[in-house]
Amino acid sequence: MARADSKTRAAASDAFVQLVDVLAGQMERANSKEAKKRAVFAASAMIGALTMARVVTDPVLSDTILRCAEKAISRLCLEE
Repeated sequence: MARADSKTRAAASDAFVQLVDVLAGQMERANSKEAKKRAVFAASAMIGALTMARVVTDPVLSDTILRCAEKAISRLCLEE
């Protein structure tokens, strides 16, 4: 994606911002600025975890990556 043309990167950027906005909207306990920061991290962590879970060859490790990311993101979203 980093080497894609500018139109493709712009579409990916727009989709990322939309995902962040949706996630931030779900973080009711945080103020909007803090929710946005948490949402950027959560979206990045989800994308990274999914990417790595697909890359590794060990299915147990793949599952562990996904479960750890899910737990960490859930805790982050519920913090005040």
